[in-house]
Amino acid sequence: MTWLNTLITLGDAQAVLNLGERLFTSTCTTCHGAAGSGGIGPAINSQQFLS
Repeated sequence: MTWLNTLITLGDAQAVLNLGERLFTSTCTTCHGAAGSGGIGPAINSQQFLS
């Protein structure tokens, strides 16, 4: 089952967090790194990016 086939209740914070983690891991880590610290793509965990 892919994350696209997952139905969640938006009021269920843990389910939303789990889906977000799976989405980030499957689509973002290749370029941005597992911790968002950059690689092929820019860092997305910096204070400049987050503000």
